[in-house]
Amino acid sequence: MQSEHAGGKGKVDLITKLRGVAALSVFLFHLICLSNGYISNKLLNTVFFYGKYGVQFFFVISGFVITYSLIGGNYVISDFFIFLKKRVIRIEPPYLITLMLTVAFLYIRARSGIANGAVEVPGWRQILLHIGYLVSFSNYQWLSIVFWTLAIEFQFYLSFSLLFTWFVKNQYARWVISLLFILLYFLPVLLDVFQFL
Repeated sequence: MQSEHAGGKGKVDLITKLRGVAALSVFLFHLICLSNGYISNKLLNTVFFYGKYGVQFFFVISGFVITYSLIGGNYVISDFFIFLKKRVIRIEPPYLITLMLTVAFLYIRARSGIANGAVEVPGWRQILLHIGYLVSFSNYQWLSIVFWTLAIEFQFYLSFSLLFTWFVKNQYARWVISLLFILLYFLPVLLDVFQFL
């Protein structure tokens, strides 16, 4: 699976290119389709509308990379805390800095009077829910629209690394876990449907 021109041990060059395609597609979607009418060309809006699915493409890439890494590293459940520590060191510092800057920006915006309409400053409970990636399980909104993607990634890291050994060794487990992830993906929709019943 490793390419001839891989940049390092166990690295798949194609993944870097696919990440670039996913990032570019999301960027172009935001630039062209969410530009508040600055770019009004219908053809461009139609073509780049599908760039929003670059986020889901990132999720697929992450799923492959994590699985590839766990298999290549002969992962066993006793490696869970080492695996989790590596993920936390990689994700948390930039996320926490961005979260602090977002809270500071919202505070300054609310106190300076430059915002249109009422702007609330997030409280400690909302901030703590952000730190724990638990906003989706509360009545709060994400302070930044991109934070939900990190929550999905982190929840995947936790659940998949705990279930991985069972997943690899047991064919039935693969079906159960796959169905579980599909159900979790559709859980928000199912909860909305049950609210109307």
